[in-house]
Parts: sequence; structure tokens; C-alpha cells
Amino acid sequence: METDTNPTEAASSEEEEKIYNIGEAAQLKDWEITVASMQIVPTVSADYGEFRPDEEGNQYAQIAATVSNKGKQTDKFLPSFGFGDDVSVKLLFGDGYEFMLQIASDEKANLNIVDNGNFYLAKNSQTGEWRLYCDFY
Repeated sequence: METDTNPTEAASSEEEEKIYNIGEAAQLKDWEITVASMQIVPTVSADYGEFRPDEEGNQYAQIAATVSNKGKQTDKFLPSFGFGDDVSVKLLFGDGYEFMLQIASDEKANLNIVDNGNFYLAKNSQTGEWRLYCDFY
């Protein structure tokens, strides 16, 4: 028995990736997620301790977000342990550019990027092009 497959129907059934802006609500299954702000920080402090990167010069993307369960059952949004099929995140700078690498000022290495600044390298997954972003203090 032979069946015809319409490529347009197959493509439309796949979920299309969408990039959301800060402040814009996104739907993920039963979850509504809104990122309020994002900043690059050298450490993250909490009531139960302070987190520092394993390697000097690395920093964190600290994100303030609200997550609302719009479903009918209680659930946890981020798991305590990952098994590969859990929720994950990636940092996008816009126009398809994904964060890949950070180069930070480092006194021990005698590297100073314009008054203790940072370079951020991002790659466009579709075009393969790279962009350099920077901040200075």
C-alpha cells in the first residue's frame, strides 16, 4: 500500500521556535513564563549561601521571572535533578544569536577590558555568524 506525504503538512505539525522579549509572556505546556529582567553578575547571593563560578572570570546570567501554573494539577517547573527531558534554558541576545562565551577582565592575567568590562560572544545558529557584545563599568 502506498501513501502520499504532504511536506507542507509535515512541516506545519512541527513546533516552530519563537523568541520572546523581556516582559512578554510565553506559554510552555501548562506554564506561563514572563522574564522581568536579566543582568550579568559575578556572584549570586541567596538566603542559604553565595554561588561563585568554578573558574575565575566566569559570571552568571541572573534572571528575574514569574512562572504560573495554568494547568489543573500541581507540579514543579524546574526539576531538582535533570534527566535530559526536563525544562532547560539558553540565553539569546536577539536575531537568533545564542550566548556561547564570555571573556572577562582578570587582574591576575593582566587583562583589562576598558575599565573591568566583559566581552560576550554569540553565534547565530542559522547563519553561523558570530557577534561580539561588550559592557564596561
